[in-house]
Amino acid sequence: PALFTLADIVGYVCVLSHAGPDALSVTTNLNINFVRKAEAGPIDGHCRILKLGKSLMVFDIDIVAGPDGQTVAHATGTYSIPPKRG
Repeated sequence: PALFTLADIVGYVCVLSHAGPDALSVTTNLNINFVRKAEAGPIDGHCRILKLGKSLMVFDIDIVAGPDGQTVAHATGTYSIPPKRG
């Protein structure tokens, strides 16, 4: 659950940085593949936007851990971006 939550948060921060803080974007899809066990220590998530449209953002995330930054999980997802108000 922790790595899935991290992927969702990293995706949300990514969409906020492009759609704005008042966009009220929501997760519409999120899939994760666990690659290897994450050892104790810092874990980072790196988001890459695959497509940013007016109403959707499609992205993938590499979750890395360890001193050599090995991928421990890979996620793909979609956020819905509501129309701007006003």
